[in-house]
Amino acid sequence: MGSRLLAACASIAFGCVCAQAQTIVVSDDTFEEDDWVHQILMSEGDIQLGPFTQEVIGGNPGAFQKGHHITDGPFATIYGGHLYLPAEYSPSTQGEIESIDISFDWIDLDAGGVQQGLFITQGSSTYIRFVSIDDWLPIWTTLSVDGITGDDPLWERITAGGKFNQPPDYSENGEDIRVGYYTFNWSLPQGIFVERTWGIDNFKVTIHSLGCEPDCNGDGTLNILDFVCFQQAWVANEPFGDCDGNGAFNVLDFVCFQLLFVEGCGG
Repeated sequence: MGSRLLAACASIAFGCVCAQAQTIVVSDDTFEEDDWVHQILMSEGDIQLGPFTQEVIGGNPGAFQKGHHITDGPFATIYGGHLYLPAEYSPSTQGEIESIDISFDWIDLDAGGVQQGLFITQGSSTYIRFVSIDDWLPIWTTLSVDGITGDDPLWERITAGGKFNQPPDYSENGEDIRVGYYTFNWSLPQGIFVERTWGIDNFKVTIHSLGCEPDCNGDGTLNILDFVCFQQAWVANEPFGDCDGNGAFNVLDFVCFQLLFVEGCGG
């Protein structure tokens, strides 16, 4: 991404309404069942994922999501992906991602812990990023990680055949992203029967975006309103109106903005 317009719009003291660093929050504290989809990301041996239910009381506070999985037999393993459907982030229109934060409240409803963390789908690929080891958490506990960057070494791409270190694509060329959480357990070489039931509440993912240069009004869509926004900035001699950055406000700035608009966020 070029830095000219972002630098020009970095200070709100100029009254610039143009695209700049943005914070997008995806959150859920009610857990309607139709808002979530649950899938097995990787497994081995005798396993079971589910059921998952919305519990209307007993959360932290109020409603929460109750989940369940089983592993049984030597090396039996389960990675479950739990995806929040209503929200989607598009780097190509909303801008390159700088970092991601995740937090949620967790409780283990039977003895024993569950490993969990951030789950992302991007196109046909799925990714996980560890948040907490599988310590037993018998009371509601807030778990969180801030500032997960695109080069964070703990990112893993996970497939039915295995997992390996690879992050999602934070850039403007990256495909659309949905977020959720993942869970993991295994039964050790001895084949211990592992059954876990948990609760999750106050799920929150914060995406820190660098913004999209031609998205002047910052609404995540490139359309005629961005030209209106640019024209207003140009008439007011605001920094965003000086698209070519030469200190003069003239027709060349309109040519510059038109070129940026055609290139889009991925230009």
